[in-house]
Amino acid sequence: MKLTLEFIPRRQHPWAWYGLLTVALTCAALFGWRWQLAHQESLVLQRQLSQVNAQLDARHHEEQRRVALAPVVQARLKAEQQVAAALHYPWNNVLSTLEQADTPNLAVLSFSHEQGGRSSLAVEAGDTDALMRFVASLNEGDDGERWYVSGYQVQQGSQTAVRATVQSR
Repeated sequence: MKLTLEFIPRRQHPWAWYGLLTVALTCAALFGWRWQLAHQESLVLQRQLSQVNAQLDARHHEEQRRVALAPVVQARLKAEQQVAAALHYPWNNVLSTLEQADTPNLAVLSFSHEQGGRSSLAVEAGDTDALMRFVASLNEGDDGERWYVSGYQVQQGSQTAVRATVQSR
């Protein structure tokens, strides 16, 4: 029988494992540090978000108050739009029609114009024939009868006068 002895080599320290463990612990510490920074940053962002939400709520309440005042604002806006439309209206067409209707014994007392293109004249004539000639001369330039007498009143006195309202369609 032969006896063979095998010697177990002496255990050496696993330096490679220690190095790997050191790298792993360093990475874990870096990840923990980064997580802490990200957590603090998220807290700051949450505070900013709550401030922005508070500002938005304040603006929303302000907008609701403004909506409550909306009828006043809308009425003013409508009036401004009417003035702008009146300024852009082709006044030359309306006024040239009045200038071309030259009728003696008739005076135009007032002229008013509405947004929809309707015009109204207050006139005073010596008699109803002069009034009808005036309305006919107004309608000569148009395609159809656009002007009409909406009402009149005969005034008796030292001179007969007819006051009438002539309107356009």
